[in-house]
Amino acid sequence: MVTNLERGNPQWILKRHRRHANVENGIKELKSGFSLSVMPCLVYRANWAWFHLGVIAHNLFMAIKLLFLPAKWASSTINIFTDCLTWTSQNQMNQAEE
Repeated sequence: MVTNLERGNPQWILKRHRRHANVENGIKELKSGFSLSVMPCLVYRANWAWFHLGVIAHNLFMAIKLLFLPAKWASSTINIFTDCLTWTSQNQMNQAEE
């Protein structure tokens, strides 16, 4: 890792860097997984509500993932989760048709 920080404990610097990386991953998840990269209209209040609903959905997904799902799902994104659910439901529908 390369940094311009001249002082500080190396462990603290690494911990700080990882915390910043996690924040960036959360922003990426909000943009791609919860469709918050583009606001739906030109009205500020509507966009504000849209963004807050997306953040609430993200927080609920994180809570469900961490509290109720097996540990293997802890690092999953919403896209991986929905792809797995879609595949599972399609698989069950195919089995029901047979």
